[in-house]
Amino acid sequence: MNRTVGKLLALAIIGTVALTGCSAVNSSTKPSAKAETNVKKDTALTDIKSGITKLLSVADQLKKDIASGDDAKIKGAGTKLEDTWSSIEDSVKAKHPDLYDNIETYLNPTVAGSKAASLDKKALAKLDDQLIQVLNDFLQNAGANGKKDKMTEKDAMNEFNAEESKVKDVFNGVGLTPKMAKDGTKEFTLVAEPHIWSPVKGVVADAWTFNGQVAGPTIRVTEGDHVKINLVNKLSEPTTIHWHGLHLPNDMDGVPDVTQSAVQPGQSFTYEFTASHPGTFMYHSHYDDMKQVGSGLYGAFIIDPKNPGSEPKYNHDYTMILSGFHVNSTMEDEEDYFTIDGRSYPDTPPMVVKKGETVRIRLINIDPTEYHTMHLHGMDFQVIAKDGHPSNNPQEMNTLSIGPGETYDIAFKADAVGTWAFHCHVLDHTMNAEDSLHMGGLVTTVKVVK
Repeated sequence: MNRTVGKLLALAIIGTVALTGCSAVNSSTKPSAKAETNVKKDTALTDIKSGITKLLSVADQLKKDIASGDDAKIKGAGTKLEDTWSSIEDSVKAKHPDLYDNIETYLNPTVAGSKAASLDKKALAKLDDQLIQVLNDFLQNAGANGKKDKMTEKDAMNEFNAEESKVKDVFNGVGLTPKMAKDGTKEFTLVAEPHIWSPVKGVVADAWTFNGQVAGPTIRVTEGDHVKINLVNKLSEPTTIHWHGLHLPNDMDGVPDVTQSAVQPGQSFTYEFTASHPGTFMYHSHYDDMKQVGSGLYGAFIIDPKNPGSEPKYNHDYTMILSGFHVNSTMEDEEDYFTIDGRSYPDTPPMVVKKGETVRIRLINIDPTEYHTMHLHGMDFQVIAKDGHPSNNPQEMNTLSIGPGETYDIAFKADAVGTWAFHCHVLDHTMNAEDSLHMGGLVTTVKVVK
């Protein structure tokens, strides 16, 4: 993990033009969660507050040196800021690694995205003011383990409810509304930014998001459309977007240090290409993939055929993006809340269809490491497409194994009345956290009514 706030300001002073930062740390904010023992917590907070107070003093001195206009003093203050942050890292990180991670999570979203050219005193003063403000804010909230997103039960429910329309849009294949240019180009904007997200009622996790949601908004266009997508990076580290499965110019493929330079915090990049061929695809970060994709930077990319009559019509067209959150687990562990479109059962969106109707489900496995075996109760389905390409001889089955990065389109006729489960058959993917008594995770239902 990078040394962040102090190092970033110091580097900005001596010539670095953009901040880099830390990983987002997923954290449970369940109202019932227990804090560490009072003795351990008090000791940890004393250490942390002492270090932050020293850092605040150095930041105040930097502000005075910036006002004086003395370049040598500014550089010296920057070096002291760097040394002070290093001292905090050395003294606090080893003793209290969890709380140290929370310091970085707390501080960096506030200062990430700021830019300062070498000795640009106006920009540097603004950046230092931001740092002083957030350090003071941290000291006032240190009793919450450094997390400013501690939420009441009511606030957590409000957050969940505010996300519902976004989840339903992804589930129902509703695309982000583009800005239309005179030449017909469809222009979209995706903002990569830290945000909280609720995988299930009562649980709130830190996430990295596109436009404040997980999964990100669906990009839905028509074969042959000219597309422009503006990526705005408001994260604390660089990022890119890879358009997984699309055929496009090499410099638009979104692989850092291979097809483009990574998009730095506070900067933007415009991807521009023609929607190549119809099918179900995805987009996702290609920078520090395990962390960034694992924290929520992904979404569906659907290209409809130019000739609508070239494929069958379905009464329902659903999209299910399979992934998960590390709420109480680390990135090195398995997710403890597996999700469909950002939601875990029992809060995954259900399918309600009439008997005799036809259903298409676009399955996207964006999980960085996990295979999922999706099983439908009561009915069989056909695999009608794989990785965006139609199947010449659709195979009939009831269980489908989907690897990381794969997409499958399946279809079935709702011919059996009742409420049927559709779930991953890797059974520890069907529980939330350590609750083995109740279904959770990658489970939803198909309710067939007369």
